[in-house]
Amino acid sequence: MQKSNTVDLIHSLMFQSTDSKPVSQTSLKVMKAIQNDSIENQILGVASLLLVFLDRYGLSHIDVLGTADAVVHSGDNNNMLPEFKNCYLFMKNKKEIM
Repeated sequence: MQKSNTVDLIHSLMFQSTDSKPVSQTSLKVMKAIQNDSIENQILGVASLLLVFLDRYGLSHIDVLGTADAVVHSGDNNNMLPEFKNCYLFMKNKKEIM
């Protein structure tokens, strides 16, 4: 499969994804895996992994983050969906900055 076909396929799959539950479950898996790391390493580690994915598949950060934002904030009045609020609360409970 050529790179442009891969990018097109990934774009298509992301834009067709309307079920936020599997996405939030993956997010929670990542948070659980890195929960004992420092906050700065959590943020930089997740951001670095995103960059690796973007480079690997030739994706635009604007498209990916825009799609992710639409999934996370697709609740009433564009509020964060409950399943992502759970991820947010998990992070806050595990790593509170004083």
